Amino acid sequence: MIREREVVLQVRTAYHKITSQFNDEPECFQSNYSEIEDLVYVGLKRPSWINSFTLCRVEQYYVVIKFDDYLSVNDKARFV
Repeated sequence: MIREREVVLQVRTAYHKITSQFNDEPECFQSNYSEIEDLVYVGLKRPSWINSFTLCRVEQYYVVIKFDDYLSVNDKARFV
C-alpha cells in the first residue's frame, strides 16, 4: 500500500523511512527503530521513529528530511 506521502531521512547517500506507525511493527523489529523526540524541531506533528536498519529507494513523491539540516543534536546522537 502506498500512502499519500512517505517521509524519509537522508543520511549521506542512504535513505531511511520515518514512520508514525511504530506500534504496528512486529516486536522483533522495533529494536531497529530510533525515536525522534524533538518533533517540533523537525516539523513533525505525530510521534515518529526512524527505521535505522532498512534502507529504501526514494520515489519522486517522498518528502526527504536531511539528517544534518533537520534533526536536533539530541536526535542525531540517538540515531548514530
